[in-house]
Amino acid sequence: MLWPTFAQKVKTGLRTYAEQVVLAKGGYPVDVFETWRSMERMTELYAQGRTVGSQIVTNSKPGYSWHFYGCAVDIVFKNPKTKQWTWDGPWDSLAPHLLAQGLEWLGSKKSGFIDRPHFQLTGGMKVGDAFKLQQQFGLMAVWMEIQKRLDEKKAGAYS
Repeated sequence: MLWPTFAQKVKTGLRTYAEQVVLAKGGYPVDVFETWRSMERMTELYAQGRTVGSQIVTNSKPGYSWHFYGCAVDIVFKNPKTKQWTWDGPWDSLAPHLLAQGLEWLGSKKSGFIDRPHFQLTGGMKVGDAFKLQQQFGLMAVWMEIQKRLDEKKAGAYS
């Protein structure tokens, strides 16, 4: 389940990337790999590299990922030569199209834990605050709070 506002922004960003980069310049096609995550899925991912062999894939404990709130997406590229889906691709070509929609990208060095496939929309809200709000009032309250913050940001841009 994705927040409809977020889903539309992702769709628009991916469409502009496809039109301006893939079709116009022969870039790598992309697709959505993962969006909403259940507590069970987040528990499974958090265990990777900690209790289950492999490398650590997330620092987000269950309930503390924007995927749980339907406000995050992971993107994959399709290598035009091998036709295989891959995490390796021209992120610097894709990211501007999603950033133009107001999304945050965890692929930049300033994000701390670099997770290039991950894009989210939070309005500056902390995930811990989203967790508390969701526990108290439900998922819709999280979406409404993020929208309020986005609206305030937009209004401030014209002040």
